[in-house]
Parts: sequence; structure tokens; C-alpha cells
Amino acid sequence: MDKVGDVARTLNTLGRPATAKPPRGDEARRIVAGYRELAKTYDRVAVAISQFAAQSTASAAALTGSAEQIADADIKSRVAEAQDLVDQRTQVTTVFIADWKKLSQATNNYATQLDQAFVQGNKALYAEVDRGIQAKTAQDALISCTRNFDRAKGAVEDKLKELDEVAGGEGAPAE
Repeated sequence: MDKVGDVARTLNTLGRPATAKPPRGDEARRIVAGYRELAKTYDRVAVAISQFAAQSTASAAALTGSAEQIADADIKSRVAEAQDLVDQRTQVTTVFIADWKKLSQATNNYATQLDQAFVQGNKALYAEVDRGIQAKTAQDALISCTRNFDRAKGAVEDKLKELDEVAGGEGAPAE
């Protein structure tokens, strides 16, 4: 969330370059450098999320190993359902990482187009510059992930509560 706020501030500072009144010289180079740095920020976010995802994958693998030890068929079946829900939650994270990687790449491509159009003077690229960055925005990626992750998290929590009740426990088991 903090990074999305930082990104929004950076985008506001950079502004949207206009081909009707193209920036020149130092201003054009400042804008290109700003978009290149933004692409690096998006990439760093993707790496950080990937590290989080690796921890989540390890937890899911531990759950799978534990599930194989269960003798009760009903509980084992419900644990398998919980595993499927955890896998769905993991898929949300995978899509989120892909969105950030795509945004990083698209922003880097856009910076290259800006460089060619404004710094190098290639007016043939003006149409590409006017199209902007061809990926979901950081805010759209975050909103989509949050909505889908909350839905998946709720399903996992409900299944774990159900499992706890079937197993006769007092509280929900830890993930």
C-alpha cells in the first residue's frame, strides 16, 4: 500500500508527457529517468512479493505433509478441500506478482519510447507515447489482488473453522 502511494506521487511529479508539447533537453531526460526508476520500483515490489509467496508455499507444503498423516477419512477429505482453497489463495499471489512484473516491463518499455521520441527526436513514436503504459496500473493491481485475496482468505478461514469443529477443537488451527 505504501509503495502504491509512493508510485502515485512519483507519477504526479512526472506528469503524463504530451506529444502536443513534447518536453526537450533536460526535462525530457528527467522524465525518461523517472519512468526508468519507476520500472525498477515495480520490479522491486514484484521481488518482495515473490519472497512472501515463497514463505506461503512452504506453509502450504507443510499442510500437505500433515494431511497425509490423517487417518479419519472425513477429516482428511476436509483438509484436502482446505488445501485446494489455500492453493487458490496462492494463485491470487501468483497473479499479483505477474501484474507487477508486467507493469515493470511495460513501464521500462514506455521509458524507452519516451527516450526515443523526446530525447532522440523520433516523432514516429508519438502515437506509442500517447497510448501510455500498456499494463494495469499499480492501484488496479492492488485493488484486484486485495478483493481476490480477501475472498480466498475468507474461504480458507471458513474451511479451517469447519475443520476445527469436525475435529472437536476449541479454536481455529493455525495456517
